[in-house]
Amino acid sequence: MLDLNRDDVLVLAEDAAIHAIPDLEKYWAFNTQTGDQYTLNETAHFILSHFGEATSIGKVLDHFMAEFDVPQKAGEKDVLEILAEYLNEGILIRR
Repeated sequence: MLDLNRDDVLVLAEDAAIHAIPDLEKYWAFNTQTGDQYTLNETAHFILSHFGEATSIGKVLDHFMAEFDVPQKAGEKDVLEILAEYLNEGILIRR
């Protein structure tokens, strides 16, 4: 896994977009340059939606922990895994 910490700042890549139809519980991320699309769950969409502007991982972790009833360690591990995946896919970039 990538080395990520609370102070790292991430943002959606210029050629990335996220879309949601909450009533149908459908969530996606798209790479508009490659045409790749990713089906998201509600949790991944919640996390990615916080990176429309450059945002620290710590700030998103705080929002996540306030929204979801999960143990701190497990929540942080899950969020960091999701962020690493979408950094590798080019949906998110470091600032």
